[in-house]
Amino acid sequence: MRSVKKVGIRQRHTLSGNARYSNGSESSAMRSLPLALFLCALCLAICASSGYSQNLLQNGGFESGSLNPWGPGLNFDGQVWTISTDNPHSGSYCATVSGNDELRQNFAPLAVSQIGQVTFWTRQVISEFSNYHLAGGNFDYADGTTSNFQVIPSSAWQKFDVTKSLTPGETLSGISIFGLASVYQAQTYYDDMKIQPVPELSSLVSFCLPVLGLGSLLLRARKKNFGRKMKAIPAA
Repeated sequence: MRSVKKVGIRQRHTLSGNARYSNGSESSAMRSLPLALFLCALCLAICASSGYSQNLLQNGGFESGSLNPWGPGLNFDGQVWTISTDNPHSGSYCATVSGNDELRQNFAPLAVSQIGQVTFWTRQVISEFSNYHLAGGNFDYADGTTSNFQVIPSSAWQKFDVTKSLTPGETLSGISIFGLASVYQAQTYYDDMKIQPVPELSSLVSFCLPVLGLGSLLLRARKKNFGRKMKAIPAA
């Protein structure tokens, strides 16, 4: 009878030990899941911010203090684009015009499929006799065709993303921006113009690998620490 009791006790201890091991493993895995998700999110954030750091446009923020290499285009109102220090969105300068006149820049052609974002900041100050706001520009393609984009600014700086106005299948070679017809007595300002290519795969890998490597080390450390804890559990 004593032998039977000892066997029963030993079995109960063994089952209890297995249960503790199973629960501990599941708990460790659950604790590791938030860490893995956090590292994935961090990796994506780094890739997104770093990948879109390039800009096809030169002097997109007009911080050179001049318009160059931007140049005049169509002139409907006889007005002239100038550099302004009046409340730029960032830095010390922005570009401004008081009429519906074009400011443009050409660059090395790039397929629209390789363009990730086209963004800019603009604001428009109108006279007290008008409540009409309008600004925009054109995309120029290598085959001589164009497409346009229009936005409705306000007196405060606003960021606009006009990427969807690009024509699929085309090759972009230039961009232009306009103000509002002088009859509306509007002063239009632009700043921080950006045309950003899609990040290359090699760039994504170079930024993500260090983060994933750190995550792997942390997960290994957790696993090793959990193994030490299991060894410390007294045998039944």
